[in-house]
Amino acid sequence: MKNVANLHHSLVILLLALLFGTATAMADTVKGTVVDDTGEPLIGATVQLKGAPGVATATDIDGNYTIKLPDAKKNVLVFSYIGMDPKEVQVNGQTTINVTLTTNTTQLDEVVDAAITSSEGEKAIHGSSLICSLSKFHFFLM
Repeated sequence: MKNVANLHHSLVILLLALLFGTATAMADTVKGTVVDDTGEPLIGATVQLKGAPGVATATDIDGNYTIKLPDAKKNVLVFSYIGMDPKEVQVNGQTTINVTLTTNTTQLDEVVDAAITSSEGEKAIHGSSLICSLSKFHFFLM
């Protein structure tokens, strides 16, 4: 009778450990979608744990991401994309975080295009560069 009680007690502890471990693992995974200010998904946007460069991911073709965090309660996620203002979001135990990034027109103030070419038989290297101010092309943005 004593062995049956010990076995029952051990099974209850094992079951609780499995349930607690599964709940903890689920809470440490955050997923969501990153879109621009028009609602279009951002492909390849970076989702990074603030202060931990090794904990990061990128959004897929639909703007979706999934990231595993060491502690989902205290973490801050940084969302970034070229030409957009980065955004920081406190996780606070959330498992789904959807983010909208807004366009940063000051980052797009200049466009630099450079090319360097060389031919195998020649020693000369040819290159060109062009710098255009965004204000000259303002009518394209309207």
